Amino acid sequence: YTTKIYGVDMTMRANVNNLFDHSYWSGAYNDGFATLDAPRTVLLSTTFNF
Repeated sequence: YTTKIYGVDMTMRANVNNLFDHSYWSGAYNDGFATLDAPRTVLLSTTFNF
C-alpha cells in the first residue's frame, strides 16, 4: 500500500508465511534428522522516501 503522509511517500507491506499454521516437515536428511518448518509468521514493514 502506497500513500503520502505530510508530503512524504510511504509504502506499507505485509507478508504472512504458513498462513494456516500447518505443521509440516521442511527437510529430512540421510542421518535420520528431520526439521519442522516455522509456524505462522507475520511480517510488517514501512518505508519512507524523503
